[in-house]
Formats: sequence, C-alpha cells, structure tokens
Amino acid sequence: MNRPHVAINAAISLDGKLAGRQAPLQVSRADRRHMDFLRHGVDAILLGAATLRANDYPLQLRCPVAQALRRSHGLPAGIACVLVSRGQALMPTARFFAQPQAPFLAVATPAGAPDLALPAEHWRCSAPDAADVDWRILLGRLAARGVHRLLVEAGGNVVGQLLDGGHVDDLHLTLCPRLLGPGPSLSAGSQRPGPTMRLRTCVERDGEIFLHYTTQGA
Repeated sequence: MNRPHVAINAAISLDGKLAGRQAPLQVSRADRRHMDFLRHGVDAILLGAATLRANDYPLQLRCPVAQALRRSHGLPAGIACVLVSRGQALMPTARFFAQPQAPFLAVATPAGAPDLALPAEHWRCSAPDAADVDWRILLGRLAARGVHRLLVEAGGNVVGQLLDGGHVDDLHLTLCPRLLGPGPSLSAGSQRPGPTMRLRTCVERDGEIFLHYTTQGA
C-alpha cells in the first residue's frame, strides 16, 4: 500500500452535522486533550481550505504530556502539515503558514489551479483538467516524504472523497451534545455509500462521546 495510514478526526453534533462559522461546536477541554492525543503519534496533519477559513486553529501539540509522548516515540517535535485547496482565497497570514516547528508545510492543488505566492511548498496533484486533487498522487507523495501516519482534520468534501477512494483506515468522532440543524455532514463530498465500520472504543466524558471506528480489515 503506497500511502500513509489515514485517520479521520472530526467533531459532529447529535444530528450528525459538522460545525461551521454559523453553527460552531464549542471545543471542550476533554476534546482538546483528545485531539492532542491523536496528533502526538502522526507524521502529518491534513486539512482543507474551507476548514482553515472557518477555524484557523494551531495544529501543533499544546499538551505537555502529548509532547513528551511524541518525544518518547523518537518523532520530531513539530508535525508536518498539508492544506488541500483548489487554489483560491488562501490567506498567507493564516496561522497555518506560521508553524516554525513543522518539518514541512505544503499546499496541494489541482494541476490547473493558479500559482500560489504562499510561504509553503506548492504541490500540484492531479491531471491537468481535473477540478480536485488526485488522492492517490497526493498520498503517494506524502509516503515518499516519509509520512507513514496521516491525521485528517477536514470537512465533509475532503472526508467524502477519501472515503470514496477507499483511503480511510480509522475514524475518530467526538459526538457533541448539541443539535445544529441544517448543515454539512461528515461525508458531504461522497458520491456513494461508505464502508462498513467496526467500533473499537466508546468513551463518555462530561456529556461528550468519543468514538473510534476502523474500516473492515484495517
């Protein structure tokens, strides 16, 4: 398998919706700790441009315990980060582009996207006439850069495309005790039914439920 192990991390409402600018989900202390726990062992984090525009949050570890765990695994202090975009409306002042610890920062776009004047590597990852990135190309390029474990913190379009391509191994969901009403779902970009998932763990903390699923055979 010429790609990293791919894990999805997302928070959803009780009615299965992702947060957005108009309908935020408050991030609890337990969920922040959980996020750092998931991040501490990965080689790179991937997000989409819409997620970056909605939530320009820091991607590096903040928890001292998670930082110590990462050091104990012999991993570099910083985590490489990849942004997937169609090449429009990216702000060079976003905190994504100011992560001094990251081994590398990359923006992956389709081949036809405009040139980007951004403080990051620019990867063109598709056929010339494609509207979206080719995930086989992008994941293969990450594997060639030494990324063995990839954590995806993206919206429904990215997650749906990864599911359609059979590129997802783990799914980590935080179920938040709130109803959001109309809005995007976790697999909004999918064009077909997703795989059957196997529940591995289910933990409740202060009204939130932390779920870990794997795809069959992962």
